[in-house]
Amino acid sequence: MTHIYLVHGYTASIDSHWFAWLENTLIKEYPQVQFSRIAMPNSNAPEVDSWLYKLNQTLKCDESTILVGHSLGCITLLRYLAHSQAHVKALVLVSGFAKSVAHLKELDPFVSVELPYAKLKKQIAHRVMILSDNDKVVPPSHSKQLAKDLDMHLIEVKGHGHFVAREGVTSLPQAEQVISKILGSDQ
Repeated sequence: MTHIYLVHGYTASIDSHWFAWLENTLIKEYPQVQFSRIAMPNSNAPEVDSWLYKLNQTLKCDESTILVGHSLGCITLLRYLAHSQAHVKALVLVSGFAKSVAHLKELDPFVSVELPYAKLKKQIAHRVMILSDNDKVVPPSHSKQLAKDLDMHLIEVKGHGHFVAREGVTSLPQAEQVISKILGSDQ
């Protein structure tokens, strides 16, 4: 059985942005799929160790697992996988980054280690990055670099900012389409 886990980002919650929409849409289309939105601790002042601890306590990954991350959730999932032997079906990152963001220095501890890209590529069967051309939070160049380093399929969306509700993004059909395609490949 496929289990999809979604990890939100900085200052967000499991009910933010497009997260519930994605869960409801996929569950409607694939009722056999389990979907979990993981509530990360203290998202207004996140700490690497507590976020990684939460994932270690929550995620049960195998080769049918799909991981979805938004913003800070992306690097957190990558750090989790880097210290895991788990192999997963897919990793879908939205506005992902793996290096310092100039105006978010408080998040530097999350990106302070070099990721083992070769190991991660072997662990993740399908790798997808979704980014927006006008993201003012995470520079699109950061997402593109991470996508290049992980040899990810890149989907660039026009005018979606940081994919947050305050910018009008409460659904994310691109993520639903990618995940549906991955799930459909099992049929």
